[in-house]
Amino acid sequence: MTIRLESGLVLGICVLFCPTLPVCGQGSAMEDGVAKVITHGTNAPGTAFVVALQDQSAWLLTSAHVVQGDASPEVEFQADPANPKPASVRYPQFDSSYGLRGLAILVVANPPPGVRVLPASETDLGLRDEVVVEGYLASNNGMFTTAKTDVGSADSTEIVVNTFTDDGFSGGPVMHNSAVAGIIFGQRPNKGVALPTNVIQSYLKGKVTWGTTPAPKPQQDYWVDQATHLMWTRKNSRDDVTQGEARQYCTNLKMDGFADWRLPTIDELEAILDDSGPRVFQRPKGEISLDTGFVWSSSPGRKPGEWWAFFFWGGTKRSTDGDYAEVQRALCVRLTDH
Repeated sequence: MTIRLESGLVLGICVLFCPTLPVCGQGSAMEDGVAKVITHGTNAPGTAFVVALQDQSAWLLTSAHVVQGDASPEVEFQADPANPKPASVRYPQFDSSYGLRGLAILVVANPPPGVRVLPASETDLGLRDEVVVEGYLASNNGMFTTAKTDVGSADSTEIVVNTFTDDGFSGGPVMHNSAVAGIIFGQRPNKGVALPTNVIQSYLKGKVTWGTTPAPKPQQDYWVDQATHLMWTRKNSRDDVTQGEARQYCTNLKMDGFADWRLPTIDELEAILDDSGPRVFQRPKGEISLDTGFVWSSSPGRKPGEWWAFFFWGGTKRSTDGDYAEVQRALCVRLTDH
């Protein structure tokens, strides 16, 4: 359950007014980049947000005073709130000269799937710009809460927003146009106070690059059916082929270090049909992509000179003259080493 506030007033409970969105007016994408900070010895939560994903860890930014006195706080991600994860505190600005303006990084190993980096805003805030403050409001039982408000004042050192940032908002982002424009660190009567992104970027410099995400894994040229331990080429041959040419194509194929490819039997082809949808939309299982639905098999057909071909787009097989090539393709298979 999540609460949205507007100019400090409770408008309603999200599950009542916008049940499809975990954060009213923002959407799940923003919530996936914000986390609750749980420190030992205190019941008041804090907030942090993800600035980088690297080395199989999430790097979060928070206000240093949120974690001061606890070297091993826990972080609760919205993606898996039932399983808080231990965090290590890095580069905390605990020195008294920072006051409440100090920052700290939290590093969480193996964050749950779905956690995302919140991007940095590339524009400076101005007077009356609309913003959304996000955090885990202490007075709201530590629930994830958003407050829609506007900017009272802003310069290169401080942002003042026109809503009271109660305990729990500290370390939370000030969002503007779906990007982070600042981080809440304190409060004034009926106001909230934040550090702007230029201060955040200066702090992060040399520690972590804001916006870092893992490089996408290169797509493999094959798909493995775990039920049969058969490895399939992800794409069929590009040209029309006869049955003999299809067999030769697979025999000669060398892909991803494997050279023992072969033409599949008709039973093997039938076994990878995904028949969960309407018949006309049927396709192969897994990540196999075909540019035509007809694929040759190595199984002899009804008559001499005929071979079984499988039509994936209709889920049927037909005994076909082996010299027929129009729209016929080769899809290759091999047995894995389990």
